[in-house]
Amino acid sequence: MAATRVSRADVSLVLPMTAMDYIAVALLASLLLGEPVTAARWAGIALIVGGVFLVSRS
Repeated sequence: MAATRVSRADVSLVLPMTAMDYIAVALLASLLLGEPVTAARWAGIALIVGGVFLVSRS
């Protein structure tokens, strides 16, 4: 049986990548499901992504 290696990345590098999920989900919901994405929702997504960016920089 071959051994597998589990690698770990720094949280400061991975966390900003996971924040992009909010953008992808909103875009796909709008394009595929026809869900309306309001300006307030985009503003909330921008705040989340901006907050994650600030946390990852500290």
